Amino acid sequence: GVQILASMLPYAAGNARLALSPVRIDWNGTMGAIATQAKIDGPLPGGYVQGLSVPIGARFGNDGTLSVHGQQGCLDTRFSRLEINGVRLVESRLPLCSSKGTLFAIDRAGRLSGDMGATRIAPNGSLGERPLALDAASPRIAFSGISAAPRVNFRLGQSTISLKQPGGETWLKLAGLTGATSAKGAEGTLTNASGAI
Repeated sequence: GVQILASMLPYAAGNARLALSPVRIDWNGTMGAIATQAKIDGPLPGGYVQGLSVPIGARFGNDGTLSVHGQQGCLDTRFSRLEINGVRLVESRLPLCSSKGTLFAIDRAGRLSGDMGATRIAPNGSLGERPLALDAASPRIAFSGISAAPRVNFRLGQSTISLKQPGGETWLKLAGLTGATSAKGAEGTLTNASGAI
């Protein structure tokens, strides 16, 4: 087999930047593996991310298979700042783990599988100039379908979103949320939702 350890200079284009820790690649002729740590700054649809740090651990085959495992089935994801459509989240850590050990996979037939989630996420930030807080239990997404028609199922446990206003606080509480997104759009169901404006 072949083993490669490569160092790469940071790549920048406009206001986007990608830096990788030393990249390790193993290849035995039919199967391979890659491991590195990515640090990313750059635009997103409707926003921008700064200081995104993501460990990358994946296996791939010459038959088109791909599986992403992270480190022991988890991605210790962090960012310094995240802005999407007016919502700004400050420095947060999002440890995402798979319930079955594989975060994302494509088999030789193009079928998708894998899942990732967390016990709890509680990032803080703002909407415009107003403080925003999110506290969500057991968020999880799971992949299915095929590469040409992917489907993402999502689930959220007991959650609270609160936004401080000059005249008080706007909040939404729900016992759960389940749904899915596909090429046809998104659909979902809220359970025991309540709120105040």
